[in-house]
Amino acid sequence: MVPSTKIQVLTDLSPFIKVYTERLLGTPHVPPSLEDPTTGVSSKDTTISPNVSARLYLPKLSDPTQKLPILVYYHGGGFCVESAFSFQYHRYMNILSAKSGALVVSVEYRLAPEHLLPAAYDDSWYALKWAGSESLPGNVKILGAILSYPHFAGSNPTGDEDIASRLWLFAYPSAPSGVDNPSINPLADGAPSLSTLGFSKIIVNMAGNDDFTPRGLAYADGVKNSGWKGELEVVVDEGEGHCYHIIDPETDKAKNLIKHLGSFISQ
Repeated sequence: MVPSTKIQVLTDLSPFIKVYTERLLGTPHVPPSLEDPTTGVSSKDTTISPNVSARLYLPKLSDPTQKLPILVYYHGGGFCVESAFSFQYHRYMNILSAKSGALVVSVEYRLAPEHLLPAAYDDSWYALKWAGSESLPGNVKILGAILSYPHFAGSNPTGDEDIASRLWLFAYPSAPSGVDNPSINPLADGAPSLSTLGFSKIIVNMAGNDDFTPRGLAYADGVKNSGWKGELEVVVDEGEGHCYHIIDPETDKAKNLIKHLGSFISQ
């Protein structure tokens, strides 16, 4: 979603009360492009359902018959801001598609507070199933997952994560068990066992100057200690902040991280 000084009416119960929404973070929307001049990646928008759309990215191919990995990508923003169509994520998807050689499905899900959680979860799951159904039946298997600066929380804080809890509770005020709901705290009592994760490799990448990192490290430890049989890699870029490689992909550290993520996707 584009940041704007324009204030939108969320709820109008005049003459008693009005509730407004003003988004303070985000970058402007940009259109898809036939061939990005920097990466050679082509993109287009598609409608998946009345509630869900996506921007598709196709890398430049030397052989039009070659099989491509598929990356289903969900943008950040605490379920409240940003968009698959924003400049920041469009630029990043162009670069990541080129580095990985992957067909990217960047999902545009509904945002809170207009659409409270679990709307975004439902949209994201629908988009994942759509991506599988659009391929030849039986030819798609989920091989891995990348958790970039994951947004977790819990009733027993690890580090300074107050904003993570408050933001998620704002987006999902009716969540059973609050911030110990497994949707935001996969280590909570009663959460599904991490040993049953349905893929063979995971990267959890974080930044040293990010309040979300302690909880991300705890998640990685939970996966490691669960008995899960896949390959787990933890990356912490010291001295960097939340989503630094998306905000400025031209730094040396950002380039190295994107190259590494691209290699993970292509293998």
